[in-house]
Amino acid sequence: MSAKLNKVNAEIEKYEQKRLQIDNKIKSLYKERKDLEHLEMIDMLKKNNTSLSDLQGLLENLNKQHGDVIPMTMEVETNETD
Repeated sequence: MSAKLNKVNAEIEKYEQKRLQIDNKIKSLYKERKDLEHLEMIDMLKKNNTSLSDLQGLLENLNKQHGDVIPMTMEVETNETD
């Protein structure tokens, strides 16, 4: 092979390795985000002294109201007095 072709092949290999490193970093960050979201949910449940049975009941009620799709946000009714 020519020197130019060897150089291009080496550069391809270098960037393939960088791409693998970036892909691995992205996977790691997605996992970290998911773990942090889970910790936030657990923290909210603990702060509100929510038991497992309370949580199960809440999820069952949401499922009955909205079917299999539970909305990501929920509107909270407020009673405002004038």
